[in-house]
Amino acid sequence: AVALLVHDRLQAAGLAPFLDLQLQPGENWPERLRQSVVSADVLILLLSHETLHSKVTKQEVLWAIEAGITVLPMWHSGFSFSASDWPELPEAISSLLKNTHTIRVTEEQPLAYNTALVELLNYFGISA
Repeated sequence: AVALLVHDRLQAAGLAPFLDLQLQPGENWPERLRQSVVSADVLILLLSHETLHSKVTKQEVLWAIEAGITVLPMWHSGFSFSASDWPELPEAISSLLKNTHTIRVTEEQPLAYNTALVELLNYFGISA
């Protein structure tokens, strides 16, 4: 739901976000994801407690790092990062999450999500 909310707000602001729901049946999805990541200006990394358990998500972040793409983490659903909680995480991702300013949804309520989305839009130079 958060990914759809972010996607729709970015699209409404005139940007062209990619969401994996845009994959087409029969498409080579790993290659399409890789191409979408490495051709992007920014990878918005939505982080909840389960996100970093996904092999696909970790691969997407590694593709972005390798391609020199800006990774913009957005923490929600009470997520916070501590490297000691994620010892199996590749060092490149752990370092990125330790050293990158994040957008945080501070509470699970509409105003907090709106505040985070305004910060995200401001990153792209869009006043909300």
